Amino acid sequence: MLCLCSLVSCAQPKKVDVSTQDSAFTIQTLIDINELKKYNNVFDFDHFKKDSVMLFRNFLKPYVDKNDIYAYHLYARTYDLSPFGLGTSKDAAIALSYYKKAAEQNLAIAEYLLFRTYRYYFMGVEPDAKKSLAYLRSAILHGNNELKSEAYSQLASIYDISQSDTFFNAIIKPNTDSTILYLKKSVNLNPKHTWAIDYLASMYEDKKMYNEAMDIYLKSDNEQSILKVARWLIEGKCVSKNVERGLKLIYPIAEQIQKEYPDNSYMGSVNPVYELNNLYICKKLITKEQVGKYLIANWICN
Repeated sequence: MLCLCSLVSCAQPKKVDVSTQDSAFTIQTLIDINELKKYNNVFDFDHFKKDSVMLFRNFLKPYVDKNDIYAYHLYARTYDLSPFGLGTSKDAAIALSYYKKAAEQNLAIAEYLLFRTYRYYFMGVEPDAKKSLAYLRSAILHGNNELKSEAYSQLASIYDISQSDTFFNAIIKPNTDSTILYLKKSVNLNPKHTWAIDYLASMYEDKKMYNEAMDIYLKSDNEQSILKVARWLIEGKCVSKNVERGLKLIYPIAEQIQKEYPDNSYMGSVNPVYELNNLYICKKLITKEQVGKYLIANWICN
């Protein structure tokens, strides 16, 4: 007689690594990746339905009963409904208990969430700077590069003297060098972290370290940061003057803006087309030929 459990249908569920973990602190889950995609859709603000959350809570319960660490975190979120204007204090307490169970097993995304919870008083907790910072440092230790990068950027802001938030001042001493150090770590771990890139560059700019600021701004995908560097290069006030290099930075942005906003509805603080005309007509730093097709007849200087 053929043993039915030798068939594929009897195969044990395959464990998969939780992608947000550092490889040195691997956590595995039995939850199928396709089910995780459905889970993410459940919490889409534009399509949120409480009934779907309840169904997913029921789906997750067997995994929770098997002590699946990642399931703890996902299950907690099905009770953490205050962002959607739902849930009770009892729901929040249940959510917090399962987030903590996940964090106790070094699940980095739960640790990062608890950092925010104790900093911003989510789920009815009492504010606690010491707990918040401890969870943040744990997330840095246990998270993958992207999560570490985000956590380091938050740590940088905690040490930033210019920030008005004094929440952590009783346990840390703000200083600019630490802010820069943690922002550098953030950018090195995730070179696409635009917020950290612009933050680090602005710190260098505040210290009048313009060449360092320029190098960092040029890693940003924020067109306003690129346009700022272009202006520096053309004006030659902050960095060595290099008109040609500055124009090479402006042209592709101007081209893209004209394609995306043919009705001139672009709302960026610096419009690259206007900038070219201003540099030519008002500041006389470039030629008519260098403005080229972007020339605006009857341009009026402010």
